[in-house]
Amino acid sequence: GAPGDDETGMSNCGAVYVHQLDASGASTSSWRLLGASRHASMAMGRSVSVDLTGTLVVGGAPVADPAGVGIDAGMATVWELSGGVWTPTDLVAPDRVAGEQLGTSACFASDGLSIALGAPLDAVGGVAGRGSVAVFSLGPAGWRMHDRLTISGGTSASRFGTSVAGCEDQIVVGAPRHTLPPGGAVRAYQAPPTCPRGTDSDGDGTDNCDDLCPSDPLKTSPGTCGCGVADTDTDSDGTANCNDPDDDGDGTPDVSDGCPLDGTKTSAGICGCGVPDADSDADGLTDCLGQGILAQLADVAPSDRLSGDDFGAALSMDGDVLAVGSPLDDVSGRTDAGSVRIFTRSGSSWTESALISAPDMAAHDRFGSSVSVWGDVLVVGSPRADLPGVTDAGAAYVYRRTGGVWTLEQKLVRSGVPGARAARRRADAPSARPSRCRPRCPRAPRRRRRRAAARPASRAHCRSCWPRCAGRRSAGRGRCRPRWRRTR
Repeated sequence: GAPGDDETGMSNCGAVYVHQLDASGASTSSWRLLGASRHASMAMGRSVSVDLTGTLVVGGAPVADPAGVGIDAGMATVWELSGGVWTPTDLVAPDRVAGEQLGTSACFASDGLSIALGAPLDAVGGVAGRGSVAVFSLGPAGWRMHDRLTISGGTSASRFGTSVAGCEDQIVVGAPRHTLPPGGAVRAYQAPPTCPRGTDSDGDGTDNCDDLCPSDPLKTSPGTCGCGVADTDTDSDGTANCNDPDDDGDGTPDVSDGCPLDGTKTSAGICGCGVPDADSDADGLTDCLGQGILAQLADVAPSDRLSGDDFGAALSMDGDVLAVGSPLDDVSGRTDAGSVRIFTRSGSSWTESALISAPDMAAHDRFGSSVSVWGDVLVVGSPRADLPGVTDAGAAYVYRRTGGVWTLEQKLVRSGVPGARAARRRADAPSARPSRCRPRCPRAPRRRRRRAAARPASRAHCRSCWPRCAGRRSAGRGRCRPRWRRTR
């Protein structure tokens, strides 16, 4: 993700870059993906996720402003690869509100047929910042919102949806500022079921998973009149028979009525035709989305978490293994050193199996700010780890599981010294301080020996301050090799 990328005339529009690698790790193809609809400062690419097939990519734009809503409602775009071309589809929640920042986190689940998008600043039930997660599913009609997940007992600082992780049958959501109990929380939910293929109920030759009218053998999509009703225009006036009257008696002709058989609605709204967009408990969610379609399966939490640990700030799941980061955890008296906890699943229950911290940890390293687990390999980010002479340079730690034990295999740091501040430190180090130098030619005839005026210079300048000997090697009498010495 590159959320600060600029598009023509649109600063910080954002983009997602995809690189295809061969078996040796070399890049064979690369693409720059943009949203179907975009504008300046939407920060597309703040979160990214790729499905297991490598043909679907989703990018979050949490500060996007979808039309008619307001600032920072957020959205996401999912791209599908076909024939070497990525086709974008924007995902916008029908119940979106300004400021919820949908797309802060994103992940695929159910073999790429579902996408979870975090909205950690969503004001659920009138409580600012409680947070939610919108779950979209792919069906015959394309991507549609399936459910909206919220956390029970949340406080104004829960930030539910800050992180999300998914696998075939579960979606795991982090709420690092949850206070009941204190220290953050992680919840596991049932993922939307995938469509079972191999059934053709109406015998029209189209699988139910791809048939928008699975019980109508004459239609595979609702068309003008809907499933079960032919799109017939007997009088050839350009209007189908079903749209000529006002079947629901709401005063709106069926031809312009989005819900021609629902007398209370003229558009599908949030819940669809035939279902009122009611919020009976005034919790900020319409009843059709607040029914808990996706059941909560487990509360994933350690017993010893404390307030301010930020447990759940980062998540990664692979099969029955879940890694949870607590970047503000105080370890061995070191404030905000950070830790990562590993949970294993049995049925629908998650049990803590390992607690991992950096062997060279220091206060404020924030180990666990990012995590990724795949098979027996775990990578943990520590963005404020110090390197020799460089503060907050950052590092990543690679662990490998052997016999159920996670062992540090390698510490990854960036080559070179990043940042202007580090460059200043390097410049101030005695070994790298510019010197006053003069070259001299040993063994050269006296008539050829010259001394350059001493002056401040870099090593490169010292080579040029006496051109005759600069850069030459000794090749016998009369030829010289320059020597560099500092002058006091």
